[in-house]
Amino acid sequence: MVLEIIKQYSLLSCKSLSNLLSLDYSYYSGGWQNPARFDVSGLQYDGNGNILGLVRNKEDNSTLDNLTYSYIAGTNKLQSVTDAVSTTPEDLDAEDTKFGYDGNGNVVEMLEIGQPAISSITYDYRNLPVSLVNRNER
Repeated sequence: MVLEIIKQYSLLSCKSLSNLLSLDYSYYSGGWQNPARFDVSGLQYDGNGNILGLVRNKEDNSTLDNLTYSYIAGTNKLQSVTDAVSTTPEDLDAEDTKFGYDGNGNVVEMLEIGQPAISSITYDYRNLPVSLVNRNER
């Protein structure tokens, strides 16, 4: 039973221990298969270890996302994510996104293609998130 469950999972391997440089999708079907799909490459980082960019592929190995991450100057707060690939109907397709913060550094706004992606975020007295409601009320 356990072996059958393990066979259904995907294997993602890393090419670097300090920072991920790429992810290589594999799956088990009578032996490990390594198709050229769902891979992640081009991961880049700044001196603080913040991700600066990555490329994600779809099942057909075409590019789904080519993302660039920008940070508020002098901080590690993510300001925006920009996708150089046009919007697709894929559920997992990342879109251009901007983030806003309160005085405590908590995310209070997330705009995806200029539209609110998060309806509300509630934090407790320790500034830990208690609830998050996305635009679909989930």
